Amino acid sequence: MRLVPSELDQLRSVIRQVAQSQVQSHYRHLENSDVATKRSPIDLVTVVDKNIEQQLTSEFKRLYPQSVVIGEESVAAAPYILEQLGDAKLAFVIDPIDGTWNFANEVSVFGVMVAVISHGQTQHGLLYDPLQDDWVMATLGERAWRVDSNDHSQPLQASERQALAQSMGFVSLFTFNAAMQLHLAPQLAGFARVMSFGCSCFEYRLLSAGRADFLVAPDPNVWDHAAGQLIFREAGGFSAFSDGEMYVPTRHRGILVCASSEALWHQLLTHFQLI
Repeated sequence: MRLVPSELDQLRSVIRQVAQSQVQSHYRHLENSDVATKRSPIDLVTVVDKNIEQQLTSEFKRLYPQSVVIGEESVAAAPYILEQLGDAKLAFVIDPIDGTWNFANEVSVFGVMVAVISHGQTQHGLLYDPLQDDWVMATLGERAWRVDSNDHSQPLQASERQALAQSMGFVSLFTFNAAMQLHLAPQLAGFARVMSFGCSCFEYRLLSAGRADFLVAPDPNVWDHAAGQLIFREAGGFSAFSDGEMYVPTRHRGILVCASSEALWHQLLTHFQLI
């Protein structure tokens, strides 16, 4: 099931209204009691994550009563809801604040991510920056676009860089297990730049705009990757797991490698010894 343009406009309006309200009232005004840890001291959740997810879930269910809504925080409480994703005619996947550590520590690199998925295939991806009030978004088969706060749009195009030595990309070592950290760390040399923003939303924005060339991520959570994957592919990028299987939002295990081209993807697999 694909949303028509008027429905997408309505979806954007809901996301903007909810995100703006929560971010403006809480960003750089969080109390200690507004922030909690989950699996580790750097895996944070804030009252804003919870509020945005709850409000978007309520609004999406109001607009589409038969839809399935899956949010990062709801999965943390009830992992089994992910099982609904493959068969759902219409599912919304929400990352209410992607880059929560940044948000909680007053770093202005965070965003809201929403993917619209039908029968296991992502139909729409939306990455929203509530501070700049702009979007990076795509509909399957209709290219990727940046839409500014005045609703002016421009198409996005992935990078054309091919040489590893000239490439810039994202590898968040802390997201890998200890053995893979030791394996990958020595190989981060030899690129023009390797970085991590701790925010998939902004990393996919940069990849889709051609300002970065690759991303390597383990065990991709659907809320971190479904929207960005669609946008990146619609911008001309290439991505697949290290075993060669293409990304689908129902797969959550494996090393995902994104590259501006298939040729660079193969180079990355060889360089990082993932084959």
